[in-house]
Amino acid sequence: MSIKNNPGIAGLAVSLKYDTSALTLTESKKGTLFSGFTAGKNFAWDESENVTIDGVLATFTFEILEQAEAKDYPVSIIVRSCVNDNIDDVECNVIDGNVTVKQKPVPATGFTLDKTTATVETGDETLTLTPIFTPDTATNKNVNWESSDEKIATVSNGVVTLIKKGTVTITATTEDGNYSASCFVTINCSHRCGDVYPAVASTCITHGHAEYSVCGECGEIVSGSDAELPFADHAGGSADCLHKAVCSVCGEEYGELGNHTLTKHDRVEPDHNNTGNIEYYTCDICNKIFNDYLGKNEIKLADTVLAVVPHSYPTTWKNDESGHWKECGCGNKVEFAVHSYDNDCDTTCNICGYTRSITHNYSKTYSSDATQHWHECSVCHEKTDVGSHVGGTATCLKKAVCSVCGNEYGELAAHKLTNHKAVAADHFRDGNIEYWTCEVCNGYFKDAAGTVKTNLAGVTISKINHTFSENWSKDGSKHWHECSCGEKSDSANHAFSNACDTTCDICGYTRTITHSYSSDWTSDGVSHWHVCTVCGDKSDITAHSGGTANCLHKAVCSVCSKEYGELGAHNYVDNTDAKYLKSAATCNHKAVYYKSCSVCGEKSTETFEYGNVDSSNHVGGTYVKGQKEASCYEEGYTGDTYCSDCNVKIGTGTVIEKNAHNPAAVWSTDADYHWKNCQTVGCGNIIDKAAHSGGKATCVHKAVCSVCGVEYGPVDSANHEHTEIRGAYAATEDTTGYTGDTYCKDCNTKIATGTVIGKLDHTHNMTAVAAKPATCTAVGNTAYWYCTKCQKYFADESGMTEIKLSDTVIPMINHSYTVLQSDDNGHWYKCDDCDAKTAVTAHSGGTATCQHKAVCSVCGKEYGELGAHNYVENTDTKYLKSAATCTHKAVYYQSCSVCGEKGTNTFEYGEVNSSNHVGSTYKVGQKEATCYEEGYTGDTYCSDCNAKIASGTAISKTAHNPASVWSTDSNYHWKECQTVGCGNLIDKAQHSGGTATCTHKAVCSVCGVEYGTVDANNHPNTEVRDAVASTCTKEGYTGDTYCKDCGVKISSGVSIAKTSHNYKTTVVAPTCTEKGYTLHKCADCSDEYKDTYTDAVGHTVVEWTVTKEATKTETGTKTGKCTVCG
Repeated sequence: MSIKNNPGIAGLAVSLKYDTSALTLTESKKGTLFSGFTAGKNFAWDESENVTIDGVLATFTFEILEQAEAKDYPVSIIVRSCVNDNIDDVECNVIDGNVTVKQKPVPATGFTLDKTTATVETGDETLTLTPIFTPDTATNKNVNWESSDEKIATVSNGVVTLIKKGTVTITATTEDGNYSASCFVTINCSHRCGDVYPAVASTCITHGHAEYSVCGECGEIVSGSDAELPFADHAGGSADCLHKAVCSVCGEEYGELGNHTLTKHDRVEPDHNNTGNIEYYTCDICNKIFNDYLGKNEIKLADTVLAVVPHSYPTTWKNDESGHWKECGCGNKVEFAVHSYDNDCDTTCNICGYTRSITHNYSKTYSSDATQHWHECSVCHEKTDVGSHVGGTATCLKKAVCSVCGNEYGELAAHKLTNHKAVAADHFRDGNIEYWTCEVCNGYFKDAAGTVKTNLAGVTISKINHTFSENWSKDGSKHWHECSCGEKSDSANHAFSNACDTTCDICGYTRTITHSYSSDWTSDGVSHWHVCTVCGDKSDITAHSGGTANCLHKAVCSVCSKEYGELGAHNYVDNTDAKYLKSAATCNHKAVYYKSCSVCGEKSTETFEYGNVDSSNHVGGTYVKGQKEASCYEEGYTGDTYCSDCNVKIGTGTVIEKNAHNPAAVWSTDADYHWKNCQTVGCGNIIDKAAHSGGKATCVHKAVCSVCGVEYGPVDSANHEHTEIRGAYAATEDTTGYTGDTYCKDCNTKIATGTVIGKLDHTHNMTAVAAKPATCTAVGNTAYWYCTKCQKYFADESGMTEIKLSDTVIPMINHSYTVLQSDDNGHWYKCDDCDAKTAVTAHSGGTATCQHKAVCSVCGKEYGELGAHNYVENTDTKYLKSAATCTHKAVYYQSCSVCGEKGTNTFEYGEVNSSNHVGSTYKVGQKEATCYEEGYTGDTYCSDCNAKIASGTAISKTAHNPASVWSTDSNYHWKECQTVGCGNLIDKAQHSGGTATCTHKAVCSVCGVEYGTVDANNHPNTEVRDAVASTCTKEGYTGDTYCKDCGVKISSGVSIAKTSHNYKTTVVAPTCTEKGYTLHKCADCSDEYKDTYTDAVGHTVVEWTVTKEATKTETGTKTGKCTVCG
């Protein structure tokens, strides 16, 4: 704020205005007012507006409250006059300020890049990576960028600059260092520059290749392929019909023989006086003759000759009233004859069609057919006075009679019918169906229209037969079958088998009798009883009882004294007789014996172990240890053989020789050598290594090694294998020519320069045009010659006499019309020399019948269509379409009265044939046979008249269809018939077979289910537990026998006496001072004893040593040294 003048204001009130909800003034610093205030003037704050510091306006410090938003908050200055003595205006310049509140810092909680991987090409200028902060509102989004390899790519502010192909990791780290993220960048070569290797064509002796490009940066093939192309076919040379082409590259003959060089010989037509020839061709090289322009079909010269043309007589006749003949175009006539007619009424010659006039001889009586009558010529059967039948009255027996000609015509009239209602039949009289009879013909019909004919038998219903019940009616003396009307059948006395029989064998009637039982017992294996001496009836049936069975004899019944039941169980005990040996002792098993019966000696299936194992008997399987396959760099080993039971080594293996090396199928190579690596894993041996050799370098290709097939060495820039002439052109009469420059086709190098060819002198290049006579269709010409160079016409081959083309033209001649020709539509005169026609006219005259077309009165040719047939009804058998059946009359085809041809329209005639059923049939009462009921094939009925044609036959019951699996209960098994509605049980029997054990019931050998009870005494699988071998110091124990299935202890073992000591003898020799002796020491324990003592052998002195010299007063001493003990 500045005050521009001071007009005498005693004081100013200055205050701040700001948003106190966001800002709090915390500090003010005094400053200077930019005006000419005098010291006597006052300047004060107005406390009422939150300004509490006195002094002049200066610097203010605000605190930003928590609820403040991030934006600009305006701060305004309010100036008021406290005392204004002069009441003058004060000019103040006030500029409002702003407190800018920035966003409160938001820390980042996560950091990633928009890409974790990227693939680019060196042709791309840059790759941009964008950092992504979590949350997005994080305040500090500054990051530091780093490239893992700045030779491949650099990075600045997320922009990656690509330098070359490779991989690089770009890492971005937040400014506070808390987070970092990376992008793995793959830079592929864009192949922006490189060398193009032009395509090189293959020849018959060298391989070529397609055009390809190699990248100048990475050396990869970027387009095309440098793969060798196959050898090309032979090229160059020319083949003819006698010799194949010779290859211009390798000089060998190749391909097929060439085509013939043919000269055409035009066709020459023969005439009545001269031979001609066909069009044919002769070869200028081999002189062969052919009938085709391709030279495929060889012929002889004689085959080209066309014989003299004989006279050509047309198929049409020339005629006049006296006769007819055939005439050649040259006027020669043959086959002259008089006209031929069928009869006196025939107007047309049968040969040439000539027409004459005649008069018919009509009959005085009428001829007729089913619809018309007429008078008929007795000679040619021509009709006149044709009219339809009229008059007369028809009945159902006779047609109407024509009042003009007196012949029957039309159809029979309808029947005059009387109705007869249906009457039901019963057991005592016949009935009938509803039917009709005709008053005129007395016929019987099944319908009111009289179309279904029958007879009296066909409408009669026979009396109903009695239906006797299948069940017997009976009283005390007789039995019979009875109808519902009371009628009886099959009445007879009751029939019993004997005096004791209580039931009638036929009807089942029951009477009361008394049996006469025997006092003796009758029995079977289960029970005993008394038998009636009259009828065999049983009484007092009782099961056997008493007696005791063993394994040799069954129990004897104490009532009837008969053996019964089963043999008793065996009493099995341990017995080590050799005949009960199951398996000898092996390296880890004792000998196993079958238990045997103490009564009968029978061998049981239960076993027990006895004795010791046999460590030398290895009878089980074996396995091999230490096996090692041989390779090309190390020997192998077959492995040692061990017993699978006791794991003792039985046999020692043998060494396997090294294998041969396994060279790779393809050569490995470098710039100078080739070799094959051994393919055996772990070997790596190099085989057949040698320097490249063979082949020949050219201007574009290195030599190819004749062994491994790869290129090697430098190219030979002076060896140009394939050359061509470029820029060559022939000299003409107007311009010079050029032989052309020689270039290498492979490297495009110019090898030699051509020479100029001088201009040619002008010579005519004549084409002869043969003379051609004029005809009635085309102009002719005289012979002339045409030069293709100067394009001029000449009268001579030498070109001396120049003419115009118009000078050679011969005008056309006029047509010569002499030959009369015709077709199905008309006739005309034809030019003798061409196909031109004149006086073309349609055929006319003549009359057509169903057998002959009309004959033209001008040219004598038949024309048009045959006349219509005159179809009538004729019942000759050859016109029968279908014979009469049970529902239809016979049907005939109408036939032509002129030629007898059979038409397509039909008519019915005669009566129906009730016994001829030709249509389809259907079955009634069919029934399929099952395994519990017979079937029936069904009765056959006619589908047209519904009459029964044939009765069916019974079908035998089918076999039962047993289920594939057994049904069972605790005692029985059976198979149920699977036929719906049957339920028959098949092969039902008690379970049998199998043996129960201590844990399992017996399994039925038929159905495979368990049955009965377990046998607590049958332990098929046993083992010995707690067995201890005896030693020389301790008794042993055979072990207790336990069942492996149920765990029950079956028998206890016994103690085994101590074994004898296993003494090993050692002889101890005597020494110089000690006796010798024989030492006996047990190999299994510490027990030992000595015997056979020998005396000590004493010292063996070799040399004495004086230890004390003798004197006159004392004896001396000496010491000897033993050579044995020292």
